[in-house]
Amino acid sequence: MLKKISSLVAFVFLAGMLSGSQCGMRGSGPSDMKVFHDLRPTLKWAHQRGRMYTVQCIMLARSSGEEDQVMVNMNNYPEGKWTPDTELQFNRAYNCKVTDQLNEDLVLLDMNFTIQFEKADLYSPKDKAPLRNLRPRFQWRPAAYPWVRYKLSIGTDPNLTSRQDYWIETSGTQHFPGKDNQIGTEDDVIYVEWNSVRDLDSGRAYYWMVSTYYFGADDLANGKRPKEEESAGQATSPIFTFSIPSQNQMNESLAGVVKISDRRGGGQAFQPSVSKVNSVAYTAVDPDGTFMIHVIAGSMRDGHPTFDRADQEFTRSVRTSYDIFPFWDATNQGLYFTSNRTGVSAIWHKGSAGRGFELVSNTTARVQKPSISDDGKTIVYQQLNSSGSAGNMTSYGESWNVWKMDPDGRSPTDLGEGFDPQISHNGKKVVACRRDNLGAPQVVVIPLDGSGQPTFLTNDGWNVAPSWSPDDQRVVWVSEKEGMNRDIWIMNADGTRPTRLTDYIGPDENPVFTPDGQHIVFASTRAGSSIFQLWMGQLTVGK
Repeated sequence: MLKKISSLVAFVFLAGMLSGSQCGMRGSGPSDMKVFHDLRPTLKWAHQRGRMYTVQCIMLARSSGEEDQVMVNMNNYPEGKWTPDTELQFNRAYNCKVTDQLNEDLVLLDMNFTIQFEKADLYSPKDKAPLRNLRPRFQWRPAAYPWVRYKLSIGTDPNLTSRQDYWIETSGTQHFPGKDNQIGTEDDVIYVEWNSVRDLDSGRAYYWMVSTYYFGADDLANGKRPKEEESAGQATSPIFTFSIPSQNQMNESLAGVVKISDRRGGGQAFQPSVSKVNSVAYTAVDPDGTFMIHVIAGSMRDGHPTFDRADQEFTRSVRTSYDIFPFWDATNQGLYFTSNRTGVSAIWHKGSAGRGFELVSNTTARVQKPSISDDGKTIVYQQLNSSGSAGNMTSYGESWNVWKMDPDGRSPTDLGEGFDPQISHNGKKVVACRRDNLGAPQVVVIPLDGSGQPTFLTNDGWNVAPSWSPDDQRVVWVSEKEGMNRDIWIMNADGTRPTRLTDYIGPDENPVFTPDGQHIVFASTRAGSSIFQLWMGQLTVGK
């Protein structure tokens, strides 16, 4: 474990560079205390070509019983900036003085500075924001130092004396290119994100903060999780607050919303897929965490889809594996789905009940979310760009590309960056999601033949899970505008006329059309708990 601050692993964080007006140059005295958050800060001063400098850096004594320690004292220094060769220490004060070597009275830099643990800069939810979202996403800027753990605290009292804490690993750091579309430049978007795992209560105010705990590289190696009291130190952000108004059914654009699944005893239902004969396949989750595929038989009655109250178990996961993301095949009797039953997340197929399982994808990379064309000749899916845990089933915090392949797994072809793909019914294009230059997912259309660039259909907010209408003229998807709930929206296939379909406090997810193009099946917790069930409503908005 880390016992001394000075043993922390070195890193360089040049965002702390100082301009002449910032770092107390000519005319500025050592009383100007600057704060850095890196162990090797880079200091700059006004520089003229050919000039040489004397650079002195002293670690200042903490008390009268100590003496100042000379860290650097060098002449003939030719540059206008200096970075320590070795790490400095947190919670210590330093003085750095730079003079012209030919004229020692010309002081170019005389600065006191200290190195402190860095507080997290909270991004979302914004302070005092009203949220219509029972499962908000929490985001903050990460510390410059890499070997940290974040503790997110959420509670209902202003002092957070009664709260629930969540440890967030550094692997949760998200990196996205800024407007220059290049990773590793100054405008990169970098944040840590944690998504709520259960519904919060409506009609209440919540308070949250993030504590940053500093460790050494060895302390966190190989998945170690040291206790907070074993850290070298920590810094805590200010406390932010947000409120969730009382639950209220708003004026939705779906009529006659009814529940069509009835998973009892805490079982959940989500990720629906509707066949051309109105049967619904979905991911069923038992209270013990077993993920499997179930099917609800459906039919048309008086112009409306109707469904059996009982459902059928189509697959059952084995050896703690999972079966998720079902999609009907061209026969409308079998299903493609994602499973890790052989140790890696892959695409599988199973025919009608009683037939065996067939492994379709042929790669060691993690793949999931199959979608097949109506003629059964092409499958699109998403493939992870980097290594990841086979048990991690979320897409939004990872880097994926959209791929296509033949139904037997041959001829895999990369279609470019994206996730949540669904092939159009005419087999010519794919609707999917791709992150914009701020790191937010947006809905895009990708040509299936790989020609041309993706067309962005959305450009603001957080947008996922798009799905085509039966005639390919419209797209439904899940959108979360700033401070708003995860609701279902619909738009024309060219991105025009975006319209909110649901407006209910609580997450509505995974929307898909029924074959008549007039109803939407989706997953929601609107039954009044954190349990997802399947629901259906009729569209009341025109094309």
